[in-house]
Amino acid sequence: MLKDNEKDEDWRSVLRGQGVNVDKALERMKGNEVTYRDFLIEFFADPDFESLEEAVKAGDAQAAFDCAHGLKGMAANLGLVEICHRLSVLVEILRKAQIEGAAEAFGEVMSACGNVTRLLYK
Repeated sequence: MLKDNEKDEDWRSVLRGQGVNVDKALERMKGNEVTYRDFLIEFFADPDFESLEEAVKAGDAQAAFDCAHGLKGMAANLGLVEICHRLSVLVEILRKAQIEGAAEAFGEVMSACGNVTRLLYK
């Protein structure tokens, strides 16, 4: 994450700049910034991202839906607004048990994730 010597407000501002609702997420975490940072790190390392990619590539709409739906809930709880939005698009494609368009939507999800993780780990 951001270097320890940077002010606490700096990492929040950086995340806000990517559309992350840091304040709402911290509210959910009862203001515990360390826990919030830990959950962010865990979210981006979640093996469901890999499982989701594999399911989309395999054309398994149900397995992909299950992964995407779970990730969407976690993203919402963490205030990852843009990522949640893109996961919602993917979930709606998969909810219809179709795979067409899922690969493109998954790419959009990963792009949004990359935008945030680049800032977290610079």
